[in-house]
Amino acid sequence: MKADIMELNNELVNQAYDRREKIKTALKNGTAWFLEAGRLISQAIANEDYRALGYENQKDYFHSEYNIGLSTAHNLMDIWELFAKYKKDAVEAGYTRLTRILPVVRNADEETKIDWLEKAKTLPAPDFENALREAKGKIASDECQHQWKTLKICKICGLRVFEEN
Repeated sequence: MKADIMELNNELVNQAYDRREKIKTALKNGTAWFLEAGRLISQAIANEDYRALGYENQKDYFHSEYNIGLSTAHNLMDIWELFAKYKKDAVEAGYTRLTRILPVVRNADEETKIDWLEKAKTLPAPDFENALREAKGKIASDECQHQWKTLKICKICGLRVFEEN
């Protein structure tokens, strides 16, 4: 019985090591790196690789093994889970924009996800930023009645002070 458990544990450890190397490769290479990394990280979490490799928690595992934070790991997983079936469009949108739309699409219906994927892929930066602001209940910069502040910076000590205009 104990030999069976040891054999099973060795197999889990070997799988964890194998997945670890694949995650490292995915984080370094390719245009679709974030999708592959998200897929592998999802597997690593599901299989509790951090325990198999001797870590007490996921945070230490991701930081030590891949030099990424737990929130980045979860963002990569979410991108994989939400957009893997739209790989071509996801790659065109890119990791940064997909990360930016996560708060808007995490609990959204499929139509909304596709709509935001298209926006992430096609909108120019100012329009994309305004669409995100509006989706989060904020005023778009092109609709704002701007109230400006002046930033003064001391040339000697670098102190920064805002002045209302």
